[in-house]
Amino acid sequence: MSQQEPSARSEQEKRIFTTIMVASTRLQTLFDKTIPDLTLKQFMLLAIARASPVHLTLHEIGERLGCSRQNVRQLTTSLCEKGLVRLAPSDRVARALCVQLTDAVSESFAQTLESYIRDLDYLFEAYSPEELSTLCTLLERLPAGIDDLERQAPELKNSSS
Repeated sequence: MSQQEPSARSEQEKRIFTTIMVASTRLQTLFDKTIPDLTLKQFMLLAIARASPVHLTLHEIGERLGCSRQNVRQLTTSLCEKGLVRLAPSDRVARALCVQLTDAVSESFAQTLESYIRDLDYLFEAYSPEELSTLCTLLERLPAGIDDLERQAPELKNSSS
């Protein structure tokens, strides 16, 4: 029995998925080396918490980061040890802990954020504004596809929690 040749769409899907995964790994490795004393995930957690008008719970941060509450707990434990955040009971969600930034974040975050923004500018400088807009629009649709995939395969969702 001969295998059916993959369609052009199937080949594109594989290339896109591979490109996203490789780029993600490379960017995480690169930013882990360039952000002083923080991993990229720790930095992203701080950026999410800093941008929020309310103190976010571990679960809420996990949703925004795309990881489990337990993973966020590990990240915050490390950030607590560095004196950058503290965990406190949430005023909004019963029995939940929220992440509160310490004054130490304000002191060092501005400089790190500036460097991060410069690196992003450099990363995307080869793209025209129209290309960036198209890329942004398409990538913003990706989480909906991931949500659909999770609904199709409940065992995937359970293993990520």
